[in-house]
Amino acid sequence: MKDIFAVTKDIVLKTDFANDKICQQPIEFYVTCIERIPSIVKKNTALLTELIQLIFRLMIDVDADIEESWLSPKEGFRDNNDDGDEDNVNFGKSSIDKLISAVGDELSLPILSGAVNETL
Repeated sequence: MKDIFAVTKDIVLKTDFANDKICQQPIEFYVTCIERIPSIVKKNTALLTELIQLIFRLMIDVDADIEESWLSPKEGFRDNNDDGDEDNVNFGKSSIDKLISAVGDELSLPILSGAVNETL
């Protein structure tokens, strides 16, 4: 699992895919494997830590190019677009929930706490 993770994690970090869901596929694979065989990360918490950090990076990825209209929206403006960024956030939250269910909160919560502090 560690070797597969090392080879495929760059796919998650790549931001120029035409379809944003491609970045989510490696994470979905990792989470599914961990759901089936939680001992993969229970024996290797460094892998779980790196996976959680990777999920957080996907969730907070922000485009470098910000449109001028976005910086000063009209009064009362609400964006009802189903944005790819929001999709990544929902996907990330779901993945974190699945990981917690698979490995337990005793192992995952300290790692999550560290990842949140690092992200902030």
